[in-house]
Amino acid sequence: MYAKGMTLSDIRMQLQELYHGADISESVISQITDDVEWQHFLGLFFGKHLLLIFNWS
Repeated sequence: MYAKGMTLSDIRMQLQELYHGADISESVISQITDDVEWQHFLGLFFGKHLLLIFNWS
């Protein structure tokens, strides 16, 4: 949702609709999106370098 341009407020409202009024703060949503972005970055970075390290040909 965040990657598609939704604001934290938009995501919060969407989650409230999906999960019947669940109250998730925007700071928690922000922390989750930050963690996902780092996981994606690290996966791309280390995945690329591991391929270079183990590609002996």
